[in-house]
Amino acid sequence: MIGRAALGALAMLGVSHAATSNGADDVAMLTSADTAIAVAAGEHAPRLLRLEVRGIEQWANQAEEALPDEVVVGGAPRHLVWRHEPALSRSDPHEVELAYVSDSPRLRLRWRWTVRAAFGPIEHSVSIENLDGEALWLPLVPSLRFAW
Repeated sequence: MIGRAALGALAMLGVSHAATSNGADDVAMLTSADTAIAVAAGEHAPRLLRLEVRGIEQWANQAEEALPDEVVVGGAPRHLVWRHEPALSRSDPHEVELAYVSDSPRLRLRWRWTVRAAFGPIEHSVSIENLDGEALWLPLVPSLRFAW
């Protein structure tokens, strides 16, 4: 988690955090001169909450993210249970990265949003690290779901 002093500095630089009304999700906002987003770190999956084109329109996302729910190891499917790992998550004025881990097989997923310049888009990417020694196959899944 981020300390109070760091939160104040980040809020002035375009990244801020807040808890939702039920306290279950950690919410981060990331902004450029053109675009703003709000993302939530849920217990088992992240979520894009809101997308705003500055001064024009704002959309609230109704869709939940779906992280891969299984992999294939040695020819057999293995169910995945993801959990948010706050200690591995981070944010700064240019990036919000939410980390999720699976214990069996041991995987680390990073759901990342990046602002590369003051003007322009906010980029999204997902990476998954295999922390076990076994080779595995991941299904093809969307990196982002939205329903405006």
